[in-house]
Amino acid sequence: MQKDAAGIWYSTVHGVYDLTDVNGTSYKSYLDIEGYESNFEDSLGGTNFQMAALQFPVSGDAYNFTLRTGDGNTWQTISAAVMHPLELTQTHKLVTTDDTTYTTAVSDAKAGKSGNLHEKNLAITSTDDGKFNFAYWVTQPTYDLGTDSLIRPFGIRFEDTLPDGISLRDGQNSVKLYDTEGKQLKLGADYTVTIAGQKVVATLTDAGIQAIDFNSDMFALRLDVKTDSQVAQGFAEWTKHNTADVYTKTEHSDASEYKSTTNTVTVKLHPLSTTNVTINKVDEAGAALAGAKFELKKVGEPSAWTAASFASAEISAYKTLTTATTIAASSTTETSWTWNNLPVGQYQLIETAPDGYVKATDVTFNVGAKLTANADGTGDAYTSTFKETTNPAVLTNVDVKDGSVTANVPNQLDIKAVFQVKKVDQDNKPLAGAVFQYFTDVTQKTGMNKDDTTGMHTMPTGQTLEFNKLYTLNESTVPTGYERAEDVYFKVLKQADFTTQTGVTVPAALANEKVLFVKTDKDGAVTEWIKPDQNKNIFTTTFTVENKKQEPLQSIFPVTGGTGIMGFVIVGLILVGAAGALTLKRKFND
Repeated sequence: MQKDAAGIWYSTVHGVYDLTDVNGTSYKSYLDIEGYESNFEDSLGGTNFQMAALQFPVSGDAYNFTLRTGDGNTWQTISAAVMHPLELTQTHKLVTTDDTTYTTAVSDAKAGKSGNLHEKNLAITSTDDGKFNFAYWVTQPTYDLGTDSLIRPFGIRFEDTLPDGISLRDGQNSVKLYDTEGKQLKLGADYTVTIAGQKVVATLTDAGIQAIDFNSDMFALRLDVKTDSQVAQGFAEWTKHNTADVYTKTEHSDASEYKSTTNTVTVKLHPLSTTNVTINKVDEAGAALAGAKFELKKVGEPSAWTAASFASAEISAYKTLTTATTIAASSTTETSWTWNNLPVGQYQLIETAPDGYVKATDVTFNVGAKLTANADGTGDAYTSTFKETTNPAVLTNVDVKDGSVTANVPNQLDIKAVFQVKKVDQDNKPLAGAVFQYFTDVTQKTGMNKDDTTGMHTMPTGQTLEFNKLYTLNESTVPTGYERAEDVYFKVLKQADFTTQTGVTVPAALANEKVLFVKTDKDGAVTEWIKPDQNKNIFTTTFTVENKKQEPLQSIFPVTGGTGIMGFVIVGLILVGAAGALTLKRKFND
């Protein structure tokens, strides 16, 4: 269509005279001829014959216009009619997961569904960098322009005020419009976006409206949105409702704007469950043990939540806190500590051991949570989880049940071994004057403290014996008038060492002892098993070392006032003389 100098519109399209082109090719329709596809076909029954129209707006009660025909037409029908755009209705809203496509959204809208996240807990999905990502859709049915006297609206605008705490992920780029064939329109050319606080407005341009095929199908708006999951704090408790409006202009003035409001869609988030943790202090045998202290610190918090499907999700990652937080126990006894309502996170349990016991390794554990639900995400529920991460594990008898955990922290006795020497004479009476030393290496001897009054010799204060090493006990100074005692060879063994001694078997009656001393020969072969005395964690044995008096040396000279041994000497001389006489006599006889 063109307008002449007088302002009169006319058509430059000519009718069909011959369906054969210049090359002699015949066509069934004028519209099939290359370069003329946009022309109107005047043949009887032409598909576009009644679709040809010149549209222009009018105002007021009356308007004068003239219809003129062109030349070269086989036949031509010209008529005038009033053409109206209609307001758009039946606007529908959905809330869906990110993977929902235009096709799925439109199909669900036609079925009256509100999206796969409507009335669902967002925790049936995964977090992304601490956020839950999802999408709002607004679908809008069109009317069929094939109906006489219907034209496209003069203006179409979407308005959506997002709930507090929900925002677009990437500003204007998160607002997408699709035509009735599912093709994404171009931001800027086909539609514009304005954002004011929580309000998002998408307005179709004239080009955008023309790009949409009004064929009774749906075009759609998609908003890619996010919300802070607060996974580090174990999620929050909230419910968010949302609607949207579509405005249609049926005239060029704003007064002709009609509003269609969608249904309400809802998403929810529920906080994760907490856990009660009770720690019992026990000894190696599992008996309650008093005297310990515990400090619990929160050292990490959840950083990711992963859903394998709508039916299963759980905390999948943690991050270490810059500053650990000490958690006060809710209740304590002499042998147990309880912390109620621990939120999800990573924890460290630090012990001050009872006297005489080895400090337990610091225990680390995760308090977590998991979600289970039906396949469609309905019926969701949380359960708490507990996992010790100490390597190797320290806790024993761990019991996780109904949001509560009980576990034992056992302590090994801090076994220390010492020995002492009781110095006695042959009458088993304390003997003074001896000095003892002991060693595993002859170049590194250790002297013992002594008490000559009691005859007791003890190891230096703070010294203890090493296990499964061969010791030599040596009397370095002997009391005057007494013979030196032989060296004593010995070892001290923990239970694990009992079976490592070559050539011997521990006596059955002693097999369950924690510590035994053994006497050995100088090469370390066991000759005797000794059960020590125990005072808490100190195991002590006493070696009794006896010294015998030396025999006095007897003189060969007479003692004043006695015969001494002179008689024995005389008798000996007589016998020698007799033997000599017999020898001489025999010689003479020979």
